[in-house]
Amino acid sequence: MLQLKHHQRRGRGLYTTRKVLAGETVFQEDPMLLLVAQSMAQQACANCLKLITPQRGPFPCSACQQSCFCSSACQASANAHPEVHGEQICRGYAALASAAGLTAEELDQGRFLLHALQLRGLHLAAADPRYGKLLQLEGQPTAADLAAAAHIGAVLQPTLASSSAAGCSTPDSDPASNTDRAQLSPAGSTDTYTPATPATAAAAAAVSPPSLEEVATLLRKEQLNSYGILGPNEARGERRLRGSAVYIDASMVNHECTPTAARFDAFDSDAPGSTRVSFRALHDLPEGTEVTQSYCPLNWSYADRQQQCNDVYGFSCSCSRCQAVPNTYNLPVNSAPDDPPYEDTYVHLYLLKYLCPVPECYGTLAPTEPGSTAAECNVCGGLRTDAQFLADLDKDQAM
Repeated sequence: MLQLKHHQRRGRGLYTTRKVLAGETVFQEDPMLLLVAQSMAQQACANCLKLITPQRGPFPCSACQQSCFCSSACQASANAHPEVHGEQICRGYAALASAAGLTAEELDQGRFLLHALQLRGLHLAAADPRYGKLLQLEGQPTAADLAAAAHIGAVLQPTLASSSAAGCSTPDSDPASNTDRAQLSPAGSTDTYTPATPATAAAAAAVSPPSLEEVATLLRKEQLNSYGILGPNEARGERRLRGSAVYIDASMVNHECTPTAARFDAFDSDAPGSTRVSFRALHDLPEGTEVTQSYCPLNWSYADRQQQCNDVYGFSCSCSRCQAVPNTYNLPVNSAPDDPPYEDTYVHLYLLKYLCPVPECYGTLAPTEPGSTAAECNVCGGLRTDAQFLADLDKDQAM
């Protein structure tokens, strides 16, 4: 259904190889890395990111006191996998919590590094391919990344020095060489990795620590490619960040201000695969259409959308919606737009159809399945029927 192609300005992207129907799941994927934000350490499961409730946990980690679990099964699973909540991650969590002078952002970055570097050690010890896939994601370190790596690394150095994550690649053991991203993984597929055992962890612990540049590279790749996982709506529509996840194929989905797909997840579901992410087509997608998502709420202004894209992801959006804003859009030298600017009427109708009408939700509506007469919000989970949309359209046109 999908293939990976390179676009002159947007870089790598996913494109349909056949017609995709509105409401069809374009692809779904399990996470490669999953971690809880420091501020939610006692409120979300460190294994599956479910919110802790009186019916679910808490099962705290007595060693680091910086994580908890929604069930004894989740705790046992996490403890059995060094990259989830093994001894070194547990020690690293405690070191971060006791460190002075780290911002909330740096605490979360430190947590990510602990998990990513565990994958590094497992690659060297057991040919685990996940670290190579992580390195092949977009992103090169900036001066700010190098500074952050030095600051956070000073806190984590004692942990990393004896960690199963502490490894450095050699010419014969290049983590990135084990992964060929020319072919996209089949929808819903997961890789099979070498099981983590005490022996593999011990073997990885014998190698030297990562360089500052490598740590900075990891921070940049996390910034550009990880997905923030939000909690439920709070007062005034605000939603707290419960954690983040890295999905390899989903990281290839580019931004557009009028996207062709919406991302859905169900972290608080009790059904199997609750950490899986899926992308659902908003409307019919002809063969060769790029699968895109919006990196910000659909109703944000041009200025806010551009600031989000620039400040967080390091690019200026040049989609057809942004081109339509007078006296603001400038094409690069010797280039031309892929599509003409959208008319205001089209953008207005697009937002009316696909922006969730629930006040202060700001989610995106997508048909529940092909042929469905109802659309589901990817944030609040609310449903709107086609009849309700037509009624809203009549009200809008009467204004």
